[in-house]
Amino acid sequence: MAIFYGLSESEKELQKQYPDKINNMEQVPKAFDEIQQELDAIKTDGFFSSIKQWNKYRKINKFQKTQLFYVGALGENKVLQELDDDYHIICGVKI
Repeated sequence: MAIFYGLSESEKELQKQYPDKINNMEQVPKAFDEIQQELDAIKTDGFFSSIKQWNKYRKINKFQKTQLFYVGALGENKVLQELDDDYHIICGVKI
């Protein structure tokens, strides 16, 4: 596997959007499942429960919109794993 420094841009974007739930790529499916379970646990009667449901649906939609970042980060990491140790990859450098 190549030696790389830093995080891929897609992974940084996911961590920036979900700082309390995601520290690395392996946590993304787990975080999505947690939000889904929280939504399923909300009782459907009453005004405040409707607001809670709306908030969870909003989070789920946000997760689905960032699915592209997740897939991109997985692809970047897979490519990095295919390279041998002769390569040094520096992520996030702006020229």
